[in-house]
Amino acid sequence: MTNTGFFVREFPLVLAVITWTCIVLAIWFLLKPKNASWIFSNQSANDRRQTVAYKRGGLLLLLMGAAGFAPSLYIILTTGVVWSVNQQKPHIDVDAALWVHIVLTSIWLCLVGIQLLTGDKTSRRKTHRINGRVVAFTAIVGTALAGGWVWTFIHDFSEGVDGPFFQAGIYTWIMGFGVAINTTLAVVYARQRNFLLHKDYALMMLFWTFDPAVHRLWMWLMRLACWDCWEPQYTAGLGTVFAKLPANLFLVAWALIMCAYAGRLNKIIVANVAVQYLFWVRGTYRVVVVSMGTVSAASIAGISLALGLALLLTGQHASKMIASRFSNKV
Repeated sequence: MTNTGFFVREFPLVLAVITWTCIVLAIWFLLKPKNASWIFSNQSANDRRQTVAYKRGGLLLLLMGAAGFAPSLYIILTTGVVWSVNQQKPHIDVDAALWVHIVLTSIWLCLVGIQLLTGDKTSRRKTHRINGRVVAFTAIVGTALAGGWVWTFIHDFSEGVDGPFFQAGIYTWIMGFGVAINTTLAVVYARQRNFLLHKDYALMMLFWTFDPAVHRLWMWLMRLACWDCWEPQYTAGLGTVFAKLPANLFLVAWALIMCAYAGRLNKIIVANVAVQYLFWVRGTYRVVVVSMGTVSAASIAGISLALGLALLLTGQHASKMIASRFSNKV
């Protein structure tokens, strides 16, 4: 790997140290019963708190996602060219699947804001229901099917397991499943009128659907910080992975903070967040192993996994303690 200084060699390490520090602080926070009781409160009585938190969190993610997609959409609308942010040149693998993905995801991006604003509004219930069907359709067909599975199968998997984009393809396929599963379950629980679970899964739909948008935003921000540092020839072809690292961590932090704020930090949220966290660990390993070797990469990955597991176990213990306290009161 060509040495491009801090932005290539030290950047993943700084992210790792910040993440470890945040995890340790989170564990310390959860060990205090008063703090844990606020996060793991009586989840069946959190409807209003959940709605407020999820709407605010969803709108924040919508703004960031729009910022991530805006430059590429502007280039398409003004030049008719699909732009590759990673390569900083016209996309070479444009086909029908990609256009379906672009068009339907753009529609989804426009409508999801309406869905957030009309949620829990009695006077807008019909709008929310009809708009929600379109949002679900565009998410599953546009993001999961066309962009996540079909395009990836055709292009990222074209050279087999040893191809340069195979691992990126696996990531995208899993992301597609995250979108499809959470969207489907959000619809199922809405039809069952279980709106607490409906909103949990709807939030996780946003979590996965906005993944590529947040990734693009970080790619643009990192380009602004050091335009040439992320060129594939300077990063052993890992330019995209560098931008994935802060994107993964942002989504993890966003989901945990929003759900803690909502009092809905449950197995649904933790399962989705855990996958995103593992993506970050894997991405960090891939980057560090090239610049610093296998031992350093494995050490960082090991520490990250151990701390992540410690946080999970601490949260599980705190949740059980609070649940038993509620049951004793009843």
